[in-house]
Amino acid sequence: MANTYDQDEVDNQGNNSSNSIIEVIKILLEEYKTLRQESLGSIRLRVQIISFGLAAIILLFGVPLSLKSGINIILINIIYTFIIPLLCTIIVDIWLGELYRMERAGNFLYLQEIRINKAINRLILSNDSNISILSWEGWLRKKVDIKEMWPINADLDNEIAIMETVFIKRKELKITTAYEKSVKLFYLISYGSCIISLLFPIIIYFDKNNNYNYNYLSDKDAPAIYTILIVITIFVLILLRNSQIEADNQYKIIRKK
Repeated sequence: MANTYDQDEVDNQGNNSSNSIIEVIKILLEEYKTLRQESLGSIRLRVQIISFGLAAIILLFGVPLSLKSGINIILINIIYTFIIPLLCTIIVDIWLGELYRMERAGNFLYLQEIRINKAINRLILSNDSNISILSWEGWLRKKVDIKEMWPINADLDNEIAIMETVFIKRKELKITTAYEKSVKLFYLISYGSCIISLLFPIIIYFDKNNNYNYNYLSDKDAPAIYTILIVITIFVLILLRNSQIEADNQYKIIRKK
């Protein structure tokens, strides 16, 4: 009877241990799903930032050129030299902030995958097994081999070939990252905006007949005003270049695994 009692006690302890592991796995999975939603939300928000940012910039480009009172060179420089570059840098900063939020969630999701996989291996398989039930974040970081993914089929070579076909290397397709394509575009817009503001005084100088309905400055004030605007624009271009270098460095730090 004693042996039977001892065996029942061991079984009860085993069941309690299994139930505890199951509860832990449930909690970890809930946290995993929450972080996954945060990561996906950050991706959507970055797309919205770029879309709304481009729309706002297009509207700003047209404001000085659509005034009934004529084209005001001062207003053009305020919008093209200050407002548009400032808006572009703000968009880039917000975009980088959301990228950091996504990377932070992704890094923790990778840790969460390891914890969940260990718990499942302990519960279902054995303590010595190293099968990856959750593997996406590990796959992205090249930390998980296809051979370690569950379930493992007999036709493993075929699965590897399929996976390599789906996940073609980015360099082979010559695809640039979203940062290289989208975010740098805002700095190009900023540079272009400043250059356009520099060209307006030249256009005004050669447009003696006022064909474009400019609001002229007096001949006495114009040289000094134009010189000041040119100096300010060049200064803004230097600031933009420094801002772009800093943004590039921040991007490299964020994307570093």
